[in-house]
Amino acid sequence: MSAWPKPNGGSRLRELWRSASAGSPNSAVACWLHCADELTIEVLAQLDYDAYVMDLQHGTADGLQAIRQLRALQAMSSSAALVRLAELSASEVGRYLDAGFSGVICPMVNTKAQADALVAACRYAPQGERSWGPTRAMLKERVSLKGYAQQMRDPRTRPVTLAMIETRQGLGNLPDILTSEVDGVFIGPMDLSCSLDEEGLGTAGPKTSKAIARIKALAHRQGKVVGIYVSDRSSTEHYISKGFQFVVSAHDKVALMAGAMSSLPRTCLRRDPPAFWRVRTTHAGLLPVPQWLQVIWEGQQEPVDHEDYQERLYEVTVEFLRKQLALGLDEINDGGLSGGDLTRWVKRLSGFEDGPDGPRCCGAICYQGEALKIELKRLQRAAQEVGVPPGRVFFTSPAPGTLADAFGNDFYQSDEVFVNAIGAAMAKEYQAIHELGFKVQIDWLASTLTEGADRLAAQHQVQVLNGALQGLEAEQLRLQLRWEAPPSPALLQVLLEAEVKYVALETCQVERAPEEELWKKVKIPKDKVLLVGTINPCDRHVEHPRRIAQRLETFAEIVGWDRLMASTDAVRSADPARELAGLFERLQPVVAGAASVSNRAARVVTQEEMPQRPDCEWAGCPTYMAMGIICQGVEPVLSECYGYSLSYIEMCCGFTVAVEDGLGEILMPLDVPCRVVYGELETSLEVGEAMALPRGVVTHSVAVDQPSVQILRMSAGRSMTNGRSSDSEVRMLKYGDAAQRLHFDSPYGWLELEIIRLPSGQQLELDPRVDTVAVTLRGMVSCGLASLLPLQLVQQPSFLLAAKDSLVLVIKSSLPHDLDYDF
Repeated sequence: MSAWPKPNGGSRLRELWRSASAGSPNSAVACWLHCADELTIEVLAQLDYDAYVMDLQHGTADGLQAIRQLRALQAMSSSAALVRLAELSASEVGRYLDAGFSGVICPMVNTKAQADALVAACRYAPQGERSWGPTRAMLKERVSLKGYAQQMRDPRTRPVTLAMIETRQGLGNLPDILTSEVDGVFIGPMDLSCSLDEEGLGTAGPKTSKAIARIKALAHRQGKVVGIYVSDRSSTEHYISKGFQFVVSAHDKVALMAGAMSSLPRTCLRRDPPAFWRVRTTHAGLLPVPQWLQVIWEGQQEPVDHEDYQERLYEVTVEFLRKQLALGLDEINDGGLSGGDLTRWVKRLSGFEDGPDGPRCCGAICYQGEALKIELKRLQRAAQEVGVPPGRVFFTSPAPGTLADAFGNDFYQSDEVFVNAIGAAMAKEYQAIHELGFKVQIDWLASTLTEGADRLAAQHQVQVLNGALQGLEAEQLRLQLRWEAPPSPALLQVLLEAEVKYVALETCQVERAPEEELWKKVKIPKDKVLLVGTINPCDRHVEHPRRIAQRLETFAEIVGWDRLMASTDAVRSADPARELAGLFERLQPVVAGAASVSNRAARVVTQEEMPQRPDCEWAGCPTYMAMGIICQGVEPVLSECYGYSLSYIEMCCGFTVAVEDGLGEILMPLDVPCRVVYGELETSLEVGEAMALPRGVVTHSVAVDQPSVQILRMSAGRSMTNGRSSDSEVRMLKYGDAAQRLHFDSPYGWLELEIIRLPSGQQLELDPRVDTVAVTLRGMVSCGLASLLPLQLVQQPSFLLAAKDSLVLVIKSSLPHDLDYDF
């Protein structure tokens, strides 16, 4: 073939691909354009991408605007300009090539016939069916009619054609499609994942990932270019390293947002969690054990009576679970009550004997699970007593690599075989934990995985772990990573191949470099959720919730809010009983800090106890919600009016009080039953029941036979009703009926009351976009910032978690934030 012809955009891409196939690491990096203006592309042209793609399928530009953008690009850059068609159309292909585009990307190519049609639309007869008329293209190339015709026939300079593979049908027909004369294929990951029943996962979907690998392998086998859309640096580098020759690394909309965010002051930068999402909380595993148990752990004392010992362990387990629920932690455990160090697992594995340097393997390893059955039965029984579902409880077990590093091997012929044997044995433990519905936390003490460690050894340990976890749901698996010195990014990338959903990391070890710098250097799989260590559990300092929030914000910038949980660093101490003292107090800011970022999209949570009235006087100064703000006298408690008045009054025995005529309202006893008389109707209200009385002229009254009664009174706007007569319906609400709520509509919005029974351990998720107030009637619930006792209330919680059986009044509304309206 003759010397390389006069270059154009398409020839520059082909030269890049040709050099890559000859061994160069180069791939074409492209920028994707959705905006329809010329200035955007003129700005992005300064970065000199190998190609720019105007998207006419999902972008905002029409054909004329795309041609204007093309002119702006060509005035600034010699990079290739490609167009992604809205659909396969020979006339549209010819129009854009005539305007001067270097090539086309065609969506939804599912058959070889469609691929052939795409090629034919780009070529003149006799090779194709493109109609002659290169009005602007020929001027841009500054060639004669004959010269342009030769360019369009020359395989090195003719238009680039990329067929998009983004459906199950296209994937199935790919071998045939690749026999066409297209230059290559371009993968649309999102459409492909939808077609493979992995909606919204894109490249993170297991099926989609395998399909992408297959497309690349088949394309390279046929000598075709393979491209993919990703739009971020780490993904681009990943696919370039895998041999993809055309990778979209930037999107104009994404780049604009990222640039704007990077220049905002941190105080203004919004990192709000999505609606309905909150940052959940947990901890690494160990909690401060009682002194009597610590003495047994240290070998200073043996249990006198085995049954008594197990019962005392059970009592402490229940106490630990209740304390964690009271804090508002989402995932909890028994605090590691069954034993202190790794020698605990030697008793579960046959083949080990004590040696001068600790246990050593001297025989075949088999699993002995009686001790585990006792521990799991204790934890299962305790979880049932406090009412927490097993899916919120985790149980810690060591990784095969952790045990292999801790114990010597005198039996197996190599370290690899030794790790294999431990993995096969520990698989039975993981399976037993998983079968009871508990989450399995794998504790990996990666002390040997330093910068100079053997990567192959790490890969082998991950393979063994994945084999031991085979058949278990990734959503039920947590991996706690611990190391003395952080591994290299390459080794950490290996560890992230463990088939678990949750990965716990440490961020509070002050002697180490900032941990987030390490995690920014790795490609974190999109199916992973990070358990961020927000405090050092052995540090006696009680952290401020804002500092917790800042640590979470740092990692939210790396993986996003929906892939975070707030946790603690792992325990690193020779004397955990002493250093963990006070840990429950130090865990409270973790929950509070997580709650503060969870509620940022709504309003700040405020909590206050309704004042008690020991004098039991009706007259004087009741507690009330003036303009929607609960007050005692004139001091506000809650921060914002939600469109209703709320009065809280305590009455003495024998009082019968006439309530104001003409004002519709809701009445609810908070502590003891009372009687309500409305005209000729008389009824008793139990605690947790409410009566809605319509507006009218009938006098109604409240009487109490007990020493006193605390009553909640509510009215919306100027009244609960808008001109209803006295014969309007009297409505009742009882908490025993889950389907019953008091719901009122008006032209100004709606108001809804629901009395909810929350068994111990149960969570209630609340929509932060809805104006919400919750009042604890019985029991104790956590809202993240505090544990709410009876008659304490919270404004705008994102969740409520019952530490004991509880009764909660939840008030929701869409009313104006004032009282100047008629409900």
